[in-house]
Amino acid sequence: MSDSKPIELAFSSKYDSDHAQQYLTKHRTGLARRLSTWRDMQLARRALKDAGEPNLVLDLPCGAGRFWPLLAEAPNRMILAADYSADMLNTARQGQASELVARVKTFQTSAFDIELGDNAVDSIFCMRLIHHVADHEHRIALLREFARVTRDTLIISLWVDGNYKAMKRRRLEARRAAKGQNGQNQNRFVVAREVIEAEFREAGFEQISRRDFLPGYAMWRVYVLRSTAQGARVSAVSPADSRLLSFSDSRFDRWWDMQGEWVEAPNLRRGGESGVKLLPALAAGRPRLYSKQQVGHTYRSLLHPFGRPTVLREEQALQVCEELGVPVPRRVFCAARRHAGQWQALLITEELQGYVSLQDWYAEPISMLQRHAVLQQLAQVLWRLHQGRRQHGCLYAKHIYVRVDGAQALVALLDLEKSRRRLLRGPAVSHDLDQLQRHRGAMPDVDWQYLVNCYNSLSAGSEDSTHAT
Repeated sequence: MSDSKPIELAFSSKYDSDHAQQYLTKHRTGLARRLSTWRDMQLARRALKDAGEPNLVLDLPCGAGRFWPLLAEAPNRMILAADYSADMLNTARQGQASELVARVKTFQTSAFDIELGDNAVDSIFCMRLIHHVADHEHRIALLREFARVTRDTLIISLWVDGNYKAMKRRRLEARRAAKGQNGQNQNRFVVAREVIEAEFREAGFEQISRRDFLPGYAMWRVYVLRSTAQGARVSAVSPADSRLLSFSDSRFDRWWDMQGEWVEAPNLRRGGESGVKLLPALAAGRPRLYSKQQVGHTYRSLLHPFGRPTVLREEQALQVCEELGVPVPRRVFCAARRHAGQWQALLITEELQGYVSLQDWYAEPISMLQRHAVLQQLAQVLWRLHQGRRQHGCLYAKHIYVRVDGAQALVALLDLEKSRRRLLRGPAVSHDLDQLQRHRGAMPDVDWQYLVNCYNSLSAGSEDSTHAT
């Protein structure tokens, strides 16, 4: 952020409430507009994939939230959205679905002076802005501000030359100039491809990919860029493990070196060490983060006889749980690399706000109604997990987290690094329930029996897991 007054573009002030509402509706009406929007979404989806499916994205300018549903397709993605126009932001919040709006943190800012710190986001998603910027100096200022805020990539769209529409645009501008109307009502500009690509390099970006809206015909092009300050892109594990995202070395280093409080000091296990740090939130209003850091902490299997970091297995288990509808912490970042002959691995997840472990919860004064609500919910969570033939593998009371709001109970599962899929559901059920019975902490026998009854009723096909004590 700069202390000087940010650059202001003339067109920016036009987006009052009426213009914002028109902007919201114009992409939803008419066949041509709907087809154009479909192609926009297709290009944006491919761009996000090229950028490595970033976890923390800044949508700037977000306009009326047209791309929010697309950005929210990744269940673990955190979305920041900003615009210069307060009316645009209000229209976006009112015009998009409430459950979608709940996932997006909005704020008003200038793209030339973004109210975020350095390296604040994984990627900036900038659609339909820079084609409004005529001057080279202003484009460079904008791109350099983006390079300051993104720690990795920039997705940006603009008008370029070398196509039929750009040729028509040049003829139109020539006719206007001949009539003495040069510059009249002009707030959108075509930039030569070699010029904008040179500006990307000058601002500190390199190209990952580029795609045209309609090659040879339309002016719109989407670029995916990487900040050259972030280092070369490498594979998170190996080319064969395509499920994992790739990442930059410096991005891994920033997470690894981030200061936090050790809540589980590094301890020696599995021939290596593993510990957990509590990190500050990435932005105001966001949850704090837990960072599991490992060195040489591996497991072996038929597929990985030479060892593989356990956080990669845990990250896979978290993804499977999300697909099964089993509540788990939201993933933020996961990667592993070889360093000095050993595996280094990271798993960053969001804190479960308002939750406590089942072990600690039983130390509080709780009513029978609350106990039953929690146990019913726990039975349902375990049932969904086992229906997917998934075994938790370390089902202790300290790895089950609960939150009670009045009569409503929520349950989530943690510490899934030993989780695995079983060939049959039965062994997963037996292992987890036997383990929980031995490690249920302060849970009394009557509550344990109630939990088993709830679980068995689900197993028998009952729709109602409520029982009398």
